Amino acid sequence: MPETFRVTIAGRAHTVELTEEEAGADGKVKLRVVLDGKEHRLDARRVGTGAWSLIADGEARLVEVDGTMPRLSLEVSHADGEPRQVVAEVARAGAGPGAERAAASGPASVRAPIPGKLVKMLVKAGDQVKAGQTLAVLEAMKMENELRAPRDAAVTAVHASEGSAVETGQELLSLGSKG
Repeated sequence: MPETFRVTIAGRAHTVELTEEEAGADGKVKLRVVLDGKEHRLDARRVGTGAWSLIADGEARLVEVDGTMPRLSLEVSHADGEPRQVVAEVARAGAGPGAERAAASGPASVRAPIPGKLVKMLVKAGDQVKAGQTLAVLEAMKMENELRAPRDAAVTAVHASEGSAVETGQELLSLGSKG
């Protein structure tokens, strides 16, 4: 099922529709992306914490993502040029006014972005966490991936334990309003 986002870059609004078409056991994800009505096919693979290797329309790029929704900072490196810094404001389409505020305070889940082994759980239920704080470490393909808090919050539940195998999308932690 496609997800639709409103993305603002340098004051210009874009509509992005994202559909995951295939997720391989090797961590590679095939995506269909429609940007302002134009369709693109992407092969994506996480290559580190916040770093993705993308092949889009036959061109390779390295994208490093920093920040949390709704404000993300991206550094895009092309094989033939200098890295380009982009700051994006991202919101799910169809969300009315105040949706970002609600998302910043309501319940949220921290899910495994890829299959792997949960090697460290750094928080427990009742802990207060800050945006960007490392909550857990997931090992996949011999690389450690830090899972960070999307916002200031309280950990309301821990759903996985250290040493357990996790699948893509599996809920690891539940977050609630900060206390």
